[in-house]
Amino acid sequence: MIIGIDEVGRGPISGPVVMCGAAFPPGFPEDIKAQLKDSKKLTASKRVQIATLLKENNLYFVLSECSPQEIDELGISVCLRRCVNNIENEFLIRHPNEDHYFILDGNVNYLSQRGETMIKGDDRVHECMAASIIAKEYRDELMTALHRVHPEYGWDSNSGYGTKKHYDAISTHGITSVHRKSFLKKILET
Repeated sequence: MIIGIDEVGRGPISGPVVMCGAAFPPGFPEDIKAQLKDSKKLTASKRVQIATLLKENNLYFVLSECSPQEIDELGISVCLRRCVNNIENEFLIRHPNEDHYFILDGNVNYLSQRGETMIKGDDRVHECMAASIIAKEYRDELMTALHRVHPEYGWDSNSGYGTKKHYDAISTHGITSVHRKSFLKKILET
């Protein structure tokens, strides 16, 4: 079983970091695989459509996330390692009779199981592409829900990234429990 792993939300100043591991069940439709791309290269509507197809066709996937508080306390690298380990363990538990091989998008090896890292894996490996799409959709839905609570920050459109509107809102309204204080040290020190 090849399991692709990708993360979203590493760089935003608010919201969690989310990682997904994904693998295809036997007989997964090739025409759906052919539509896959890195989530950043798909329009929002196409990403939703493909995420729905992946789920309807029983993609095996596991999500793991770290909250802004965990990112502040542990650091982003520790959080990413923990997410990868959670995904590995969950796949080993859910599919104990499979031979697992993990492909982690990127160049930092957080894997504890057999596998490899691959730069641009989310552009080259279908399992990483699927993981990228599922993780992005999950995090975008979460940020949209948080936007309904705090609409002034524009999380429905900026996904928690540090846009001008977002920084302006911080200047006017301050920070929330959803903000990553460790990513805002310069603002908090003034």
